[in-house]
Amino acid sequence: DANGATSGAVPTDITEYNPGNNKVTIEYSADLTKTGYYFNGWNTQADGKGANYGKFGEETTFTISTDTILYAQWSPILYGVNFHSNADTATPESPVYREFDYDKEYDIPCPFTNPGNILLGWADEENGDVKYAADESGTVKLKNLTTIPRTEGVVNLYAVWEGETYTVSFE
Repeated sequence: DANGATSGAVPTDITEYNPGNNKVTIEYSADLTKTGYYFNGWNTQADGKGANYGKFGEETTFTISTDTILYAQWSPILYGVNFHSNADTATPESPVYREFDYDKEYDIPCPFTNPGNILLGWADEENGDVKYAADESGTVKLKNLTTIPRTEGVVNLYAVWEGETYTVSFE
């Protein structure tokens, strides 16, 4: 069972097994994919709480005694984000690197202080417009910024600041 795969085909086995022939060999199928996830083997239960077989890239053999359905198991990729302060007066030095699991939403507080400025949010290019808006506390919600694992590249986000303004009143 593809168990949520977004492309590819599940390997099929048309062999009839009997008491004298009950060893099954599972071959790794690289064309079965799920966006934002990597293949993590097969399991006898869809939720992964059964017996595990055939991790990524492995071929495995096991014995069966009854009809068996194997479910693809998926683990979210870990992706990396470089947060750039986009300001000479901000601390700490940028970029600040963080890692996130795919399909999980995160509340990200601003990792920088920039005296006299308020964080409006994050742009996906230097001096760009806000793509991910910050709330009043400078926190932004981020989820699924990329499907590229951290080992193959990172996402770069750039702070967008606005100078604080003050009101002077005379009485």
